[in-house]
Amino acid sequence: FSISIGSEEIKDWVCNYLQKKFNYMPTVRVDKRRDNPVYIILLRKLSIFSIFAFSTHSSLNITKFMQVIK
Repeated sequence: FSISIGSEEIKDWVCNYLQKKFNYMPTVRVDKRRDNPVYIILLRKLSIFSIFAFSTHSSLNITKFMQVIK
């Protein structure tokens, strides 16, 4: 699973959050095929399950903003 982000600042924030919350620094790939690079953050299964558990128990349903690829 991955998250694709077009902002370097948001990419840094997500990586720092994952490091603090789940104690790992995710792998980040950079797609430079466009004028603006896209950062692809690879997630581990544990963090994915926690994100989905949070989204089902919160008024903010972030799953509608996430594309799940199986």
